[in-house]
Formats: sequence, C-alpha cells, structure tokens
Amino acid sequence: MEDVVLFSTGHGAWPERYDAIASAWQQAGFAVIASVHVDSMHYSDREKFSCEANFGERIADWRAASAY
Repeated sequence: MEDVVLFSTGHGAWPERYDAIASAWQQAGFAVIASVHVDSMHYSDREKFSCEANFGERIADWRAASAY
C-alpha cells in the first residue's frame, strides 16, 4: 500500500494552487488526495453554502477522501 497525503486547501483556494507541494509529495512517493471544497473559488455553487455549512462539508470531504 502506498503512503497517502490527505490535503485540504485554505478557504477559497483549490488543489491546483498547491501543485508545487503536491508534486514534491508525489515525487517522494506519496499519493496525494486533495478535494475541491464548497468554499473554493472554483466550486460552481459556492454561494449556496454558509461559513458554518462550509466546515461541515469539509469534514464530509475528509471522511470521503480517507475512505478512498
């Protein structure tokens, strides 16, 4: 089994914004899983989620990613 990094972006960001660090982890032999959260500027329905809902959705994202 490969070592895995579950990566969560900052508020409003998206995974591609962190390509440099994700690439470094991949080159070091890690698989990198990075979700696009509902607060991301690249999430099409971003305005439908309150700040409180964003946090709950992040937890759901982490659970889904860790189950992968």
